[in-house]
Amino acid sequence: MKRNTIQNLMLPNTCKSSFKFHSIFSNLCRFIFFALLLISASNKVSAQNKNVAERVIYPLFSGGIQIPAMDMAQRFANNGLTGTGLYLQSSRGNAIGLSIDFMFGDRIKETGILSGLLTQNGFLIGLDGLLYEPVMQERAYHLQFIYGHLFSFKKQNDFSGLWTSVQIGFLQHKIRFQFEEPSKIPQLSKEMKKGYDHLTNGISFSEFIGWQYMSDNHMVNFRVGIEAIQGLTRNRRSVNFDTGLAEDGLRKDFLTGLKFSWILPFYLSGRGSREYIYQ
Repeated sequence: MKRNTIQNLMLPNTCKSSFKFHSIFSNLCRFIFFALLLISASNKVSAQNKNVAERVIYPLFSGGIQIPAMDMAQRFANNGLTGTGLYLQSSRGNAIGLSIDFMFGDRIKETGILSGLLTQNGFLIGLDGLLYEPVMQERAYHLQFIYGHLFSFKKQNDFSGLWTSVQIGFLQHKIRFQFEEPSKIPQLSKEMKKGYDHLTNGISFSEFIGWQYMSDNHMVNFRVGIEAIQGLTRNRRSVNFDTGLAEDGLRKDFLTGLKFSWILPFYLSGRGSREYIYQ
């Protein structure tokens, strides 16, 4: 679509700089991940102490902030996130997991979306003749399948160290409209909102690099680091009411953010028996 092409060619300087930072960081994460993984695979793995758990399974609970880039930055400002996930990690550092993050923000940059419905002072007229101020918010979620590897520097604790991971997932975002009396605003009923919410989703790729710490007494366990997300998405509405056009071009919804996760580990011992330990 022409509008997408023009936006990509005429990005403001702030958007260009955020994209440049995002691109450099995501490429650096990939390089570090695969380089360290290659080094790790080339080294012989030493025998493990029988007192060290062979695997750990853990849910985690996350929070963070994100800075958008490319098309995402044209629509939304910075956002927060909260999420959860479940991981299985071996003492050799390999891990797989599944996570979901919910993203939220209160600033929409595309301010003209409701211009055809508003009065000159920016209000909606309700069925009762009163004026209502619309509130637009960002709502999104990100579902990911994760492959990670931990590079430990302590022989006595194989579950702390440099954490790197790559992910593939599904990213969806839209604009949420909120009112004090929704039933009195037929212009933005449940069905009419679909013409203005710009529902968008698609496949995503992401990289994470940070530090994971699991204490020897199992009381303090966390992960903190930076995540870069590249979403290749499309608008899923047949038409946008604010433009009267279908938005059928491929979007580049990129984000870079700081993420902190609290971990609740359950250690599994080896030697043919299972022992679940949580303290």
